[in-house]
Amino acid sequence: MKIAAAIAVTALLGIVAPVPGQGTLPKDAAWALEGGEGGYCISYLVDPDLAKTIVPSSTSLLPAGTGGDHPDLASYIKEEPRFAQWIPAQICIGFFQRVTSAGKTIAQGKPNKPIMIATSSIAAQGAHGVAGANAYLLDFMTSDRGVSNAADAIGVDMSTIELTEKAKLEGQDPTATLSFSGVQLSWNGHPIADSSVGKTRSVSFGYGGPKSASWLINIETTPRSVRTLSAVLWVEGKNSLAKVLRASPGRPIGPYELGSTATITFHAVTHK
Repeated sequence: MKIAAAIAVTALLGIVAPVPGQGTLPKDAAWALEGGEGGYCISYLVDPDLAKTIVPSSTSLLPAGTGGDHPDLASYIKEEPRFAQWIPAQICIGFFQRVTSAGKTIAQGKPNKPIMIATSSIAAQGAHGVAGANAYLLDFMTSDRGVSNAADAIGVDMSTIELTEKAKLEGQDPTATLSFSGVQLSWNGHPIADSSVGKTRSVSFGYGGPKSASWLINIETTPRSVRTLSAVLWVEGKNSLAKVLRASPGRPIGPYELGSTATITFHAVTHK
């Protein structure tokens, strides 16, 4: 009876208690990523017929031939013009020693265990109905619980990504394996050129959020230097993303970014 009376009083007073599972209301935020210890992107092309298996059919995808800067994929399109109708996509990974927000430390890396933050995206105009977004963010990932908790606090979902490395055998390159979203990407390789000055790259992602909100997530990365990689990559997995990756005519990796700093800004966009 006491519990029923308390509920009745709460209702009369207009007090609404949080309900588990409703999620956090979205809040704008900005993160600074410092102490970069390496990073790279894996680029690939998505068959338009397979694209509908990883994004909603209403998504306005941007084929490679419609413009944009895709130097890693240009050779495939030049050799086979039909690939101009395929959709550029990327998986980008960065390793950092510290993540801060508003002057407070969100996460601190450990020796030989930096914080990993990664994105998986496909080129799209106004992704998730967000003006200014030029990429649909399929997955936003981290290896660090502190970063994941900070994202939860502002209403952004982050999934887990793991990295395992096999020691280098004599005469061979070490193998790195990334595990995320039911996919395993393994690669080995090495730099083949001297380092050059890095250029800032910026991407604006549209990302799904709780309830009626979506996100405009801007990530700007400035490496101190970059090196070209010669690498071989293979894909394991049975889900839609694995099939899309395997269908790509190529999956170039790089360049390898050194000494990067980065900023991530989150802007919640509410749809009426």
